[in-house]
Amino acid sequence: MKYNKIEYNKLVRDKIPEIIRKSGGKVRSWELNDDDYLNAILAKFTEEFLELKYAKTISGRAEELADIYEIFMALKHFYKISWREISHYTAKKNTQKGTFVGKTFLRDVKMPIEREAVEPVKEDFKN
Repeated sequence: MKYNKIEYNKLVRDKIPEIIRKSGGKVRSWELNDDDYLNAILAKFTEEFLELKYAKTISGRAEELADIYEIFMALKHFYKISWREISHYTAKKNTQKGTFVGKTFLRDVKMPIEREAVEPVKEDFKN
């Protein structure tokens, strides 16, 4: 039997290889080591973010957000970070710096010249 080979070279959901096999396809896949997994899942985040950016429908956007949420959950598990920690830092940042719901876009900042002599701390300008 002849096969049409398609190269993906990307992280996929755990059940995808079996789904392809059941539909008659041949699959080469393996479990990644931690370093390769981290690189692959961050690349997957970028892929899903771009799919969200270009999604045209509410259901398409919901599907891409579900993928991004799944990646978030996988990273949370990988780094062994609890919901309590995430909630703590979310509340802290919301209280200190606000949220992104307000749609605030920062174009530029002008500081007094005396202040420019002091090197700004990166933490002051982090999202």
